[in-house]
Parts: sequence; C-alpha cells; structure tokens
Amino acid sequence: MKKGTALGLALMLALPSMSTVALADGVEEVEDVNVTEDGEIIEDGEIVIEGELEEEELEDIEMELIDSLSLETVLDLALEDNYSLLLLNYQLELLESQTSGTSKDYGETAFDIRDLERTKKRLQKAGGSASFAERLQIQNQLEALQDKIDAVEDALDQMESGQLSLIYSEEEARENIKMATTATYIQLLMGAEQQELQEKALKVKEKEADIKKRRYELGLLSRDEHSKELREIERQEIQLALDKKEWDKNLAEFALDLGIVYHPELTLQPLNVEELELIEQETETQELIENSFKYKSQLNTIELAEKQRIRVHEDEDSKSYDKNQADINVKIETEKLEQLKVDMAISIRQLFYDVEDGFQAIKDAERELKFAKEDDQTLKRRYQLGLVSRADYELASIRLDQAELSLGLAKDAYILLTKKVELLEAGVI
Repeated sequence: MKKGTALGLALMLALPSMSTVALADGVEEVEDVNVTEDGEIIEDGEIVIEGELEEEELEDIEMELIDSLSLETVLDLALEDNYSLLLLNYQLELLESQTSGTSKDYGETAFDIRDLERTKKRLQKAGGSASFAERLQIQNQLEALQDKIDAVEDALDQMESGQLSLIYSEEEARENIKMATTATYIQLLMGAEQQELQEKALKVKEKEADIKKRRYELGLLSRDEHSKELREIERQEIQLALDKKEWDKNLAEFALDLGIVYHPELTLQPLNVEELELIEQETETQELIENSFKYKSQLNTIELAEKQRIRVHEDEDSKSYDKNQADINVKIETEKLEQLKVDMAISIRQLFYDVEDGFQAIKDAERELKFAKEDDQTLKRRYQLGLVSRADYELASIRLDQAELSLGLAKDAYILLTKKVELLEAGVI
C-alpha cells in the first residue's frame, strides 16, 4: 500500500464525522455529514441539542428519595446550606474585607503624620529660616491628618464591633435553627400519635354503632338515637381526614425547608426515649446570663459607646452637646444591659418551672396508665367469666390507648423542654 493512501485511510478512520461518497468517475469525494457519538447518521434538518441524550437518560433514573427521617438527620439537613447562616457568613466576610481596607488607610495616614512630624521638627531646628506660612501649612496638614485618623479609628471600632456582633448572631441563629427544627419534628410526631388514637377511637365508635344498629333493628333503640350515632361517626371521619391533610401539608412544608423531596411514604422515626430524669439547674443564673449571646453582644455595644465617648472628650473641637450625647449613649446602653439581665433571669427561672411541671406531667400520666392497665385487667377477667360482652370489653379498651398516648405526649413535651435547657446552656435565652 502506498504511504499516501495509508495516511488517507488513517485520517478517515480517525474522523468519524467524515464519510466518502463514490462518484461516477470512480474518484471518492469527502463529504461532511453529522454523526452521533454512537455512529448513527443524522439526516439534514434534524437537530440534536447538546445534552438532549443525557436528559433522556436522566428521565429514566428515579431520584433517590428519603423514606424515613430521624431527629439527627433533620438537624444536619436544617444546618446544611441554611440561607440565614449563609447570609450572616457573607456579611461577616464583607466586614472583614472592609476592615482590612480601612486598616490599610489607617496605616498610610499614620505614616503621613509621622513624615509631617519629622518635617515640622526639622523646620523648628532651622529656627528663623522657616516662614510662618510654612509652619502654619504643616500644622494644618497635621490637624487634617489627625482628623482623618480619628475618623478611621472610629470606623475600625464600629467594624470590629459589627464583626463580633455578627459572630454572636451566627452562633445564636445556629442554635435557634436547631431548636426550631427539633420543635417542629416533635410536634409532627405528636400529631401522628394523636391521629393514630383518633383512628382507633373511630373504629371503636363504628363497632359501637354496629351494636346500636342491631338494637335499633330489634326495636330496642329509637331511630333518632341511631341517627345521632351515625352523624357523630361522620363528624369524626371528616375531622380525621382534615387533621391528616393538615399533617401531610405540615410535613411537606418541613421537607421543603430541609431541602428534600416529600412523598406520601415519608415517615418520622420516634425519639429515643430512655428513662427520663428531672433536670435541675446546675449552672448559676448569673453565669448563664453572662455566657449568653445577647449579654455578650450588649457588652460589645457598651464597649463601642465608651470608645466613642473617650474619642469625643479627647477631641478639642467637640462641643459640650457632643460630649453630653456621648455620655448619655453610654448610660442608655448600660441600662439596656441591666434590663436584659432582669428579663433573662425571669426567663431562666420560668424555664425550670416549666421543666418541673413537665416532669410531673409524666409522673401523672404514668400513674393514670397504671390505673388504666388495672382496669383493663379487671374488665378482661369479667369478660372471660362471661359477665361482660366482647363488644363492651373492646369499647372500654380505648381508655388504655388514651392513657398510653397521654404518657407518650407528656414525654415528647418534656424532651422538648430539655432541648430548651440545652439551648440555654449553649447561650440562647
């Protein structure tokens, strides 16, 4: 084979978008045609949009859905790419950038002042050789630069204070997001438990209606009483459907907030409820207050006000009004701190009162469940002895389910209170 022919064949094989067409005179002319990656020829006028094949393939791939959520999972999802936290981070980065630029201006201005100070000293040593105009010009420049430094220092103080406030705000927002997510999760769990009891109660009501229907057919019950029973069942069915629809809507909104896909089979895992104990206040109230983000943020505000007051008092151009205003600002912020301490102390005391009440509610529910179990056993023995009908025994069993639900709800509510105590320890009051 000739070298030129070999190269030509190699070139055609290397370019799949080229094909040859035989002419009448036996000479082959290269013609441009469109070919897909699979080697299929696309006819003229047929357009393939880039990525179209990939989109068709993606349509056949089902999106992975989360079937079950735990409290730990939803907390991770709630903090992941959270808009509020991202916004606070961007604001913090912006302030850091501005502070860096202002610090550079401060350094340059301070250098200019030192240079002018050296020039002023040289002129003073020169004695009478320096004119009054030269000395006045330098003095005016020094004063102007000093005013600029004062302004830059004030700006730096405000930016540093703003950075610290944003850091506190971010940490507080993170804890609040965790608390709000936990509260929503527990409320959804409690709603699901209540619906489960409603369904059981409705089934019991339907059995009771069947019994009354037979009594009505035997002439032992009036038509009006039988109709009331049927209407009550209908009302309960409608209410249960409405509650279920509202719960599904709330779960869908919760899933949307977490950034996951909602589907009817999505479930929530129950809380890991171990033996619950009464939580008592271990940290002193004053320490809790001083460790809180709001307290630290207010201290930061007072510090900034005090710096501004010192600067105003040291400025020779400041008027008495400016000095009084600076003094008043410090007093106002200090008074805000005192009021904040009082309000937080009240909140802390109230929280631990609520914790005690919540724990007592669990004890009360446990006692009622114990009584319900004893009553159920007594009724069961009477049923086994033939003293009570099966229908009456099943109708009475709903009380045991109600007692179990009450205990479960009391535990869920208490766990939510313990989370608030954890939030308190983390610095959010």
